Amino acid sequence: MSKRKTCSHCMYPETRCLCRFLTPVKHKTKITIIQCDKEGSNAKNTAKLLPFLSKNISIVTEQDIADSKLLSELSIKSEETAILFPSQVAKSISTCVNNNFCFDHLIVIDGTWKKAKKLFYTHPWLNDLSHVALSEAYMSQYAIRKTSIDNGLSTLEAIAYAIEENEGVNNVDISPFFKLLDGINKTFIEHMPKDVKSRYQ
Repeated sequence: MSKRKTCSHCMYPETRCLCRFLTPVKHKTKITIIQCDKEGSNAKNTAKLLPFLSKNISIVTEQDIADSKLLSELSIKSEETAILFPSQVAKSISTCVNNNFCFDHLIVIDGTWKKAKKLFYTHPWLNDLSHVALSEAYMSQYAIRKTSIDNGLSTLEAIAYAIEENEGVNNVDISPFFKLLDGINKTFIEHMPKDVKSRYQ
């Protein structure tokens, strides 16, 4: 059996190529995504395509952050960097902005809630950063991956809303994020078996 051809750019099978949904987005906030173990190999992962949208978005793995040299390479400065994590001491992004604190660099953990919590509490330096949370309970538009978490968002959605809240709705256009999300939804549903597809339509 011949191996399925893969797009050399997005690295998805050619039949599910997502390149037509990739539109560059301009934003000032630097985003570093820390991917939990095996999350990047999940076909439905929304984070792995984000660096194609913006030069200000990068991905490191859970294994990468065990290397102390990486922290300096990422230019992580505690006074400028925050982590998107709804801890008990997390402040809403809008509150931080209203108080004239606007982070330049945002760390986002990409993984299930269980894995994200474990990673967060395993690395003390993440706890030492300012903790921020989204200011609103947004409705997820990610149709193909379910979560039991109330108001649970995909990593793509969480990053898009965090950038918009941090920089202001009139200063950044986050529509390219949702163009990509819509493309992911439509492409995966289109290639589902009929009996499975009916659950999503």
